Amino acid sequence: MILAQYTIRSKQDYIFKTNRVLEIVGASENIAKIWDVLFETAAGIPLKFKRLNEEFNMEDIKKKFSSGELNMVELFCGGGNETILFDTLDEEYNNSSLMKLNKAFSRKILEDYPGMVPMVSYIIINENSPEYVENYSNDYHALMAESDRKKNIMTPQWDVFTVPFAMMDRETFEPYSVYDKKLKRRLSYESYSKYKVGERLRDENNEIKLFDSMVTRKGKESLLAVVHADGNNMGAKIMGMLNNETSYDKAIKIMREFTKTTQDCFEKWGEDALKKCQDNLKKRYEKQLKNGRMKGSSLSYRKIIGSGDDMTFICNARFVMDYVKAYLDAVQNYQSNHSGCQWSYSSCAGICIFHSHYPFSRAYSIAEQACDDGAKKKVHKENVVEQGWMDYHFIHSGIGGQLDEIRKTQGTDRCIARPWLVSYNKDDKSAEGEKYSYEKLLRLKNIFEKKRDAEGKESKKGTSVARTSIKTIGSAFERSESAAQKELVSLYGHTPGLKADVEKIYSNEKDFLKALYDFAEIYDLWYTEVR
Repeated sequence: MILAQYTIRSKQDYIFKTNRVLEIVGASENIAKIWDVLFETAAGIPLKFKRLNEEFNMEDIKKKFSSGELNMVELFCGGGNETILFDTLDEEYNNSSLMKLNKAFSRKILEDYPGMVPMVSYIIINENSPEYVENYSNDYHALMAESDRKKNIMTPQWDVFTVPFAMMDRETFEPYSVYDKKLKRRLSYESYSKYKVGERLRDENNEIKLFDSMVTRKGKESLLAVVHADGNNMGAKIMGMLNNETSYDKAIKIMREFTKTTQDCFEKWGEDALKKCQDNLKKRYEKQLKNGRMKGSSLSYRKIIGSGDDMTFICNARFVMDYVKAYLDAVQNYQSNHSGCQWSYSSCAGICIFHSHYPFSRAYSIAEQACDDGAKKKVHKENVVEQGWMDYHFIHSGIGGQLDEIRKTQGTDRCIARPWLVSYNKDDKSAEGEKYSYEKLLRLKNIFEKKRDAEGKESKKGTSVARTSIKTIGSAFERSESAAQKELVSLYGHTPGLKADVEKIYSNEKDFLKALYDFAEIYDLWYTEVR
C-alpha cells in the first residue's frame, strides 16, 4: 500500500499575489475547495474511493484493495493537508492509482487553477516484507520526514516568462491572456481564474466589496487592519496523542476526531465569536450609526482564510483588538465550553494596520511575520503553553520587507514591549505575573483618563493626562531612554498621583516605558471612541 499526503505549497503567495479583493477572495475559495476537486478528479479517471463519512477498518480496506473494489481511502483532512491510503504501487509505476491521480490532478490545476502549486509525498508500506509490523505512528513519522525532504528539494515556482512584445501584468509579471469586456481590462489566466470565483461570491454576498467600505470615514480615517492567527503547538498535539500508536484503526479514528474538532474550534467556534463581536459593536455604536458619524460596514469584518487552525480576516483598524480578543478568547475557551473535548487549544495573532490603498499583499506579509516571528515566540517552549499572544505593526510609511529589519531601520526594536498576552486559562499561574498582559494596557488607559485635582485626588472637575503628553514620551523614547525618562519626570511633576498609580502596575520604569510606547502608538485607535 501507499500512504500519501497532498498539500498546496505557498498558499499565501497564491492568494495574496494580487491586491484586488475579488481575486484574493476567489483564490482563497479555490484553496478551500481544492481537495473536493482532487476527489472529483479521481472519480473521473475513474478510481474507486471512500471518504471521511465512511468508517475506517484496515482489514476490510485490505480485502477491497486486493479484490479491486477500492483504489484509495481518505484517512483525514486537516491543517491544509489531505492524507490518503492507496491500494498498491503497480509494477508499471505509471499505471498505479497514485500516479494516475497525480497526472490528472496536475493537469486539472494547470488548466483551471493556474498558479497553484500542488505537492504529494508518499511512503510505501510493504506488507510482504518479513520486517513489516503494522505501526501507524512509525508510518506517520516516516511520511512527515519524506514531506520535509520533498519540500527542501522541490523546485520553487517560477513566474511565467513573457516574450518582449507581450503585454504583461505589472503586479504578477504574467502575460495578459484574457480581455474581460465587463471589466474593460486585461487579465492573466491566473488572475482571471481567481476573479471569476470572487465575482460569483460577491454576487452571493453583498459584503464582499472594496476595502474602502470598511473604513470609518473615507478621507479622514481610512485605516484597516489585517489579522493572521495561527494555532499553537498543533504538531506537538498530534505527536502526543498518537503516542506510538500501532493500530491504523485506532490512530485514524483519533486523527479524524482531532481534525474535526480542530476545524470546529478554529473555524466555526472562532468565527461565531467574530460574528458576536460584530453584533456587540453595532450595539455599542448605535448612536453613531444613527447620526451618520459611522457606516454599518465599518463595523464589519471579512474572512479571507479559514482553514484548519489558520484564520485571516480584515476589519477596521479601530476595532481590530475587539475582534482579535474575541477570537483568541473563543479558541482558548473552546474546551471548557465543550464537555468531552480532550484537547485544549490556543492561538496567536499578528496584526498589520495599514491605509486602505496600501498594497494588501505587503500588509498581509507583515501580519504573518508579526504572528509567526513575534507572537508565537512566546509559546514555542519545551513545555506546551496554551496562551494567546498578539503582536502588531502600524505601517506609517511605504517601507516593506522583513518585520525585524523594518523595526531595526526605524529604531523601534529596542522600544517595543510586544508581543502582548491576550488570552489564557484562569488556572495558568505563569500568566498572573506577566508584565506585558493586554489587561495592563487597559489599566493604563484608565489611569491616564482619570481626572485629578491639584493634589492628585480623583475629581470630576480635574484634568486627565493629555494625549500629547503620552505621544511625546513615546517619540522621546525613539531618540533615547534618557530622553523618555526626562519627559516622564516632567509628566509626573505636572500630574500629582500619577506616578503612584503607575507603579501599582509597573514597578520597573523601563518596563513601563516600553508598555507606554506600545500604548502611545495605537492610543488614538484602540482607546478612544468615535464621537
